[in-house]
Amino acid sequence: MKFLTISLAILMSMSISAREFAGFRVENITAKKASVYLVAGSGGFSSFNISKVFKRIGTFNSDRGVVEVPAAQYNNDGWRGPSHVLVVTHNTATHALSKDEERNFQDPRYVDITDRVAPTADNVKFIQRDAISVRKLNNETNRVFIISNQ
Repeated sequence: MKFLTISLAILMSMSISAREFAGFRVENITAKKASVYLVAGSGGFSSFNISKVFKRIGTFNSDRGVVEVPAAQYNNDGWRGPSHVLVVTHNTATHALSKDEERNFQDPRYVDITDRVAPTADNVKFIQRDAISVRKLNNETNRVFIISNQ
């Protein structure tokens, strides 16, 4: 019984503990800014569906098509962590992960609701939108993600 109690306590602390995601570089950006998210999702390039946002790492200015994304702390929610890093490039000050006139998906669930940007007619538009699996990015020697031109 003591073992079961200790095991449950360890598992519960794992599911709500803060984790760190190492920094990386994004290249081939064609817009002024890039918003970077840690998400759980699936699908292909243009049809990537987001079910949960673990962390909005931030919105960064592009420097000649390159963004250096710093390490970030995020909270796990349940047993699974983020599956992908989503990068969205845009020319507005912020970007909202919300359905727009081209994509029909439900607004994702946020682990921290303060990461949500309220959608407007302008901030749902984007130039590029691409995702890379966390596993693949972690296996990259230089931690570089080259975003596609879609």
